[in-house]
Amino acid sequence: MLTVHGVECAFSLSLENDRVPLILQVTHVEKVFSDTSNNPVHVEVTFSDGSHRSPMILARRLSDLGSKLRIGDIVTLTNYISQRLDDNKVVIICLDMTLMDHSLDIIGDPMDFVLVSEVTEPIVFIGSSVAGFCGECEQNPCDWLLLGPTIVDCIRATQSIDAGGGCADINKKCRFKSYQMYTRAKFGYLGKGKRVQLPSCVSNGIRNNFPDPNQCYIGFLPHCIE
Repeated sequence: MLTVHGVECAFSLSLENDRVPLILQVTHVEKVFSDTSNNPVHVEVTFSDGSHRSPMILARRLSDLGSKLRIGDIVTLTNYISQRLDDNKVVIICLDMTLMDHSLDIIGDPMDFVLVSEVTEPIVFIGSSVAGFCGECEQNPCDWLLLGPTIVDCIRATQSIDAGGGCADINKKCRFKSYQMYTRAKFGYLGKGKRVQLPSCVSNGIRNNFPDPNQCYIGFLPHCIE
């Protein structure tokens, strides 16, 4: 089981020196060379938590281990730090890592992780009018009021669309990613082919933020359509 929100934790918690072990999957390994040398400067590994992926730099002493990593490897990051660059971007440097297992398949459907702080466009979030206890998700406050802003921010950032929304195809993809992100945040990784029905407050909130121009929505399907 991968660490839910592990990539986000690597960025946010390490900024406060509050590191926790993260179980992630390797989706890409690349040796980075300088313009003047044939020796690699460092090894850059893209890690995934099943929902998001992001490149991280391995400490020099992990270079030998990094060169042996394969796509699909499951690792535990036990020590890592964040470093802010001159262009205000944040990179994660992995200081200690343990190889745990290997999977032939990439777990989940990870997309690139973008820090919300890197997004400069103002975000217009369409929330819910429900105050207090919500009868749809049976939560107080409503799940969409609690999780919706983060989901919308992240989806718009990773799909590179502004608050005005995108075309029908882009919005369809954004709705799918939003459903997936909410499910992952609420229930963790369910496994391939497993689905749960979202409360209407969440599904309607997603549709309002990423609408179909013809109001044509598929709705919940208990099984994937082949």
